[in-house]
Amino acid sequence: MMKLTLLVLCAVLIALGTSAQALIKGAVSDDLGQLPLAHITIKNSKTGTSSNDDGKFLIEANPTDILQFSYLGYKTKEVLVGELTTIDMVFDSYEELDSVLIYAHTGAISCTTVSCYLICGCGRPGVSAIQDASVRKSESEIIKLYPNPSKDGIFKIKLLEDVSEVNIMGADITGRILLNGTEGKLRSNIIVDLSSPSSGIYIISVSSNGVRIAAKRVIRM
Repeated sequence: MMKLTLLVLCAVLIALGTSAQALIKGAVSDDLGQLPLAHITIKNSKTGTSSNDDGKFLIEANPTDILQFSYLGYKTKEVLVGELTTIDMVFDSYEELDSVLIYAHTGAISCTTVSCYLICGCGRPGVSAIQDASVRKSESEIIKLYPNPSKDGIFKIKLLEDVSEVNIMGADITGRILLNGTEGKLRSNIIVDLSSPSSGIYIISVSSNGVRIAAKRVIRM
């Protein structure tokens, strides 16, 4: 009887140990840097959190839980917690163009090649995805945009190399153009004013001579 009691007690302790929640920390990023407001949820539950301004997050989870990481324009990724206490998630695969839906005030619209150029960072019409990927990889060497997120909607852009006839376009995630202007040779900071729109995610696209040289997701807090 004593042995049976000890066995039951051990089984209970083991079960409690394996189901005990642990604090999971980490960061979410892509090839352009940290991703604020990425969604981290426990699969098949309502428990979740969002990454902060630096892309970092904290969440309590059990070893058997699966964490789902999601961000606009990227495929959702899943990670089994297990014995992990730190998870650094890097998004590196865009959604297929025909499977991305952008929800506007009037409903859902498909992310076509035209709208994806501004919204999802996809290729311009007539430009292959491979070519566009090479453009995205070199953007950090061409442009700096800060602060991001911005509490007042004011962003600054600085190009790290001389470019003439720079066109700066701002759009919301529905593809609606909010600003569109042309600047001369851009060597110093230029102000991009998105203070009028409400809080949300926007796209700032920079092009020169009709060719996009950078597109940045920005957050108006």
